[in-house]
Amino acid sequence: MRADRSVAPWRVPVLCLRESRPSVLVVFALRFGAGAALGAAGSWPSGALLGICSWTLAVFFVYLFNGVTDVVEDRANGSSRPIAGGLLRPGTAARVAGGAAVLALCLGVLAGPLFAVLVAALLVLGHAYSAPPLLLKSRPSTSVAVAVSAALLTYAAGFVAAGGRLTEVTGTPLPQMALIMAAWMGLVGAPAKDLPDALGDAAAGRRSFLTAYGLARTRILLIAAPASLAIAAGLVSVAEPLLAGMAICLSAGAVLLAGLAVKVGVGSRAPYRVFMATQYIAHVAVLLSVLWA
Repeated sequence: MRADRSVAPWRVPVLCLRESRPSVLVVFALRFGAGAALGAAGSWPSGALLGICSWTLAVFFVYLFNGVTDVVEDRANGSSRPIAGGLLRPGTAARVAGGAAVLALCLGVLAGPLFAVLVAALLVLGHAYSAPPLLLKSRPSTSVAVAVSAALLTYAAGFVAAGGRLTEVTGTPLPQMALIMAAWMGLVGAPAKDLPDALGDAAAGRRSFLTAYGLARTRILLIAAPASLAIAAGLVSVAEPLLAGMAICLSAGAVLLAGLAVKVGVGSRAPYRVFMATQYIAHVAVLLSVLWA
C-alpha cells in the first residue's frame, strides 16, 4: 500500500507522533521522571528541562525508526498506525526520525557530557534493535536485553539530569526500583507483546517467545515473571518505604496477568494492556511517594 500523496505537510509531524506510539513515550517520560525525582536534591537544575526534551526526542527516534522497519509485521498484524495504513511514507518517517536523533543529541550535549553519552547510547541501541546488521529485535534474548537496557538508561538519564551524582546513587532507592521495573519491561512486556503480534512476527521471520518456546511456556512466563517481580518489590519496600506503592501496583498487576494468562490465546492484547497499565500506575506511585516524602 502506498502512502497518500494528498497528506498535507503539517500532518506529517502528527502522523509521525502517532507512529512513535504516544503511550510508550509517556511510559518513558514516567521512567525519566521517577529517576529524576530520586536524583533531585531539593531543587531542579536547568539541565533537567533540556534533559527531558532530549530524552523524549531520542525515544521518539527509536520508536519511529522501528515503525519504518516494521512495515511487514505491522501490516500482517492489521496495525492502524500511519505507515502500515499507508498514510505516512517510510522514507518521510525515516527523515523525521533522523532529524529527531540529531536534535536529541544536540540538546543532550547542552544538558551535560554524561547525559549526552546516555542519549547516544540509547540512539545506538534503538538503531541496533531495528536495523541490520545486528537486528536485535529478531531474537527473544536480544529483544529482552534491549528492553531492559533502554529502561535502565532512562532511569539513569533522569537521575543525572536532575543533578544526581552516580557516586551517590546507592544511597537512594533508584537501583532497586530501576532493576525491578526494567525487568518488568523485559520479562513481562516482551511475552505480553508477542501474543497480539504473533502473525506479524511469523510473516517477518522473527523468533518471538511464542515461536521459540510455544504458547504454554509463554503463559507460564506471564505468570511466573510478574509474580516474582511483585515479591521482589515487596521485599525491597520493607527497607525502602518509597517503593511500597510500586510493590502494591506490581502485585495487583501480577494477579491480573496470572488470571489472563491461563485463558488467553494468540492474538489477545489483554495481557499487554495490563502490563502497560501496571507500568503507568507503578511509576506514578513512586512519583507521588517522593513528593509526599
